[in-house]
Amino acid sequence: MRMTETTAPILSVRNLVVEAVNASGPVRIVDGVSFDVHAGEVFGIVGESGSGKSITMLAVMGLLSGRTRLAGGEVKLRGKSLTDMSREELRRVRGRNVSMIFQDPMTSLNPVLRIGNQIAEILEIHQPELSRAAVRDRVIELLSLVGVPSPERRYRQYPHEFSGGMRQRAMIAMAIANNPDILIADEPTTALDVTIQAQVMELLLEVRTRNRAAMILITHDLGLVAETVDRVAVMYGGRLMEEGPVEEIFSRPAHPYTVGLMASRPRLDAAPAFLYSIPGQPPSLANRPSGCVFNPRCALQNGREICTTKLPLLDSVSTAHSAACHFSREIDGWIGEVVTADRNSMREAP
Repeated sequence: MRMTETTAPILSVRNLVVEAVNASGPVRIVDGVSFDVHAGEVFGIVGESGSGKSITMLAVMGLLSGRTRLAGGEVKLRGKSLTDMSREELRRVRGRNVSMIFQDPMTSLNPVLRIGNQIAEILEIHQPELSRAAVRDRVIELLSLVGVPSPERRYRQYPHEFSGGMRQRAMIAMAIANNPDILIADEPTTALDVTIQAQVMELLLEVRTRNRAAMILITHDLGLVAETVDRVAVMYGGRLMEEGPVEEIFSRPAHPYTVGLMASRPRLDAAPAFLYSIPGQPPSLANRPSGCVFNPRCALQNGREICTTKLPLLDSVSTAHSAACHFSREIDGWIGEVVTADRNSMREAP
C-alpha cells in the first residue's frame, strides 16, 4: 500500500558528507546527500555498487569506522540530532529507535554465541527492567514471529546450525526486538533464493505495518522496489541523482542514469536479443569528474559544456519529484532514441 505522509519526518538527513582517508588525502565518497523518511513509509535507495548507498546508512547509524569519517551534514531522528550525540548516547538509540539488517547475516552474527543469547542481549541493553525469564520469553516470541520453526529448540542453537534464510530471520528478530521507529534493510535478500527472498520481504513489510515503523530498503532489485517501496532515491558516485514517488520514477524518470537503470531491467513481457547496460564504468571517486559526476557516461550530455563544468543540484520536476540534471526537461524525447541507438551499436559489435 502506497502512503502519503504530510507530517514531520521521522528521519531527516541534510547535506551528508562522508570522506575516506587514504595516503593521498581525504576522498569524498558521499557528497551532499539529503532526504526525509516519514512514519509508516518504505523508502528505497538504489544504484550501482559503489554508489554510496550502504555507507550513507552507516553514517546515519553512526557506524563509520576505520578510514571513513563524517565530514559534514546533519542527521535528525524525530527532531534530535544524531550527529551531535556522543558514542554513549548513540548506543542508546541504535537498536531501540533505529535498527539495521545487514547484507550477510553469517558475518553479522557471532559464530560462538547461541542465537537466543544474541537476540537477548539487545533486549537486556535497552530494556534492563526485564527479568531473565521475560527476556527468554520475548526472544522465543520474536523467533516465532519471524517464522523460525521450533523456536524453543532453535533458541539454543548456533548460527552455523541455521540455514541462510533462518539466519536472516534471526537478524530481523534482533532488529525488531525493541520496536524501532526506523528499520534499515541493506540488501536483506541478496544471499537468499527466490522463494526465501519473497518470504523475508513479506515478513519485513508485515513487521513494518504492525509497528508502523518506517523502513529504508537498500537494494539492486528494481522489481522489488516497484512492488514494495513508496518513494525511491537513485544514487550514483556518492550523490543523489533523482528522488520521488516510485510510480513516477518508474513511469517518467527524469535523469539519464535512472533511464539507464530502468532500461537494464530484465523484462517478462519481452524477449530482447540482449540485456541493456549503461556504457562505461562508475567513476573513481578519488578522481571525481568535474561538473555532473555522471557526465562521462551520459549520452544526453551531447558535448554540452555545462555538464562538465557545473554541478547540477536536485531541482523539482513535479510536486514531489526532483532530479539533478541540467537537461531533465529533455528526457521524455530522448529515452527511446538513446536506448534504440545503444541496441543497434551492440548488434553491430563484433
